[in-house]
Amino acid sequence: MIKKIVMPAAGQTTDTATVVSLKAAVGDKVKRGDVLLEVETDKATLPIESVASGFVCAIHVSEYDTVDAGSLLMEIGSEEDLAAAKSGKTAPAPEKKPEETPAAEPDDDFAPVDAPKAAPVLEKAEKPVSSSVRAMPNAKAAAKEAGIDLSSVTPSNGEFITKRDVEKAASNAGKAPAASATVPTSVMRDTLASKLSASSVPVQAVTRTVNASALAGFLCKYSELNSVETRAGDAVMLALSRLSDRFPSVCMRAEKNGLVKTAGCTFGLAYTGLNGTVPAAAAGIEKLGLADLARVNREAPMLLERGDMSPVKPVSLTVYDLSVSGADCIIPTVSAPELMSVGIGRIKDAAVLDANGQPVIGKTVEISISYDARYVDPPVAAELISQLAALLEEPALML
Repeated sequence: MIKKIVMPAAGQTTDTATVVSLKAAVGDKVKRGDVLLEVETDKATLPIESVASGFVCAIHVSEYDTVDAGSLLMEIGSEEDLAAAKSGKTAPAPEKKPEETPAAEPDDDFAPVDAPKAAPVLEKAEKPVSSSVRAMPNAKAAAKEAGIDLSSVTPSNGEFITKRDVEKAASNAGKAPAASATVPTSVMRDTLASKLSASSVPVQAVTRTVNASALAGFLCKYSELNSVETRAGDAVMLALSRLSDRFPSVCMRAEKNGLVKTAGCTFGLAYTGLNGTVPAAAAGIEKLGLADLARVNREAPMLLERGDMSPVKPVSLTVYDLSVSGADCIIPTVSAPELMSVGIGRIKDAAVLDANGQPVIGKTVEISISYDARYVDPPVAAELISQLAALLEEPALML
């Protein structure tokens, strides 16, 4: 028997969700409770589990589709159902007499949360009473704004009225709700915006122009020898780990109970995707070589692009590497409970002094350190950026 996987009601304030990833394909064998797909609501990313054991016979959605509560997502059936689905035929239903009662469901089946019920059949003269109409809160608000009587709206999912149902009814009646002036944003970006607003700290910053002539050549040669792209951000993260003994604040976080030292150096390299900027964590940097750190930092964006958020973990500081961009410098914000963040501008041609103090054409890069002024003092930040610059100007020293 085919079991239908439907989109459950995600909450009282939303009736839609976006499919972010499919975890199963047609033909896959699944067990009850296996995650079939993940959807993103206005509150969180939710897994949708299988309600039965069997085979995936059909998938009715694709990644990034928007679905309503009650929408059909997948179908799970037996091996015979799968064969029938692949052949384009419908598996024959078992014969039963009208007076027979339905057979009990197998033990491994259970009803999905908020599964849609069959819509009641109304007589022509019958009209639903408005007070008994089931509708989502945003559907009620849209109906009030458009002047639509909810009793005249038919729920598309057969159970309760959604905002989309109201909009469709309003469009048919020539009463479309006024267009919103806001631009919709993703759940992740809204979450990041909320965290930034809640983590406002008094930030100060120090900057320094670093002679990057040796660093640029070092990174190029190192990339060739180790078969991994090595960037300025990798070198900065490694250099900061080498300075952590002298500057403990690079490995501290301002938690509720006070400053907490992290176990080892866990720094984040800022990654910007479609939905915002997050720190991709690299842990135990003090134990890594530059090549290993570069590999970790190149792998993290690929995971994030696939929707794998495993690299996003608590860090003590975030490095914003714009060395391959067109920006001369960046002074980043600090996201509590982190104490610091480091900005790296582009490596550019400029006049520098050689060993004899004579001006020559070389390369420079602008480095900045933003810090939480409640816990880090300006002289400490100034000394940290000075020693960081010394390691970057002689990159072999950090190895």
